[in-house]
Amino acid sequence: MNNEDYTKLYNTLLNGINKYDCSDNGQLITQMSKAGAFEYFFSNLSLGEVRLSKEINRALLNLKEDGMIRATVTPIKLGQYIFTFDGLTTKGHNYLAVANTPKAWRNLKKALDEAGVPLTPSSAGKFIGKLFS
Repeated sequence: MNNEDYTKLYNTLLNGINKYDCSDNGQLITQMSKAGAFEYFFSNLSLGEVRLSKEINRALLNLKEDGMIRATVTPIKLGQYIFTFDGLTTKGHNYLAVANTPKAWRNLKKALDEAGVPLTPSSAGKFIGKLFS
């Protein structure tokens, strides 16, 4: 997955955590799968369920580390975790406000590009965090 695809996954997961009242990542993935939220990753990137599961775990760890979600992380196997969610943080809500507004998202991408910073979920989150602090 490239940065653009990973950012799309980051945004997809944040929207899912915000939309569905799921207590853990198993429930979240079930709800989002039923809604077709991962179709882009299966059809456009040809990711299988195992690879997508690994990418989701990595993205959720980054969301927690970047301060976008409130969650408890319990390791269960090498590279696998149970995430118990307590929702989005203010930073996560601010990120979604920009990510879900096409004009604001275009402006963010342009500002990062002009600053010579590649668009990644972390760089976008840090930039948005500066805007709202």
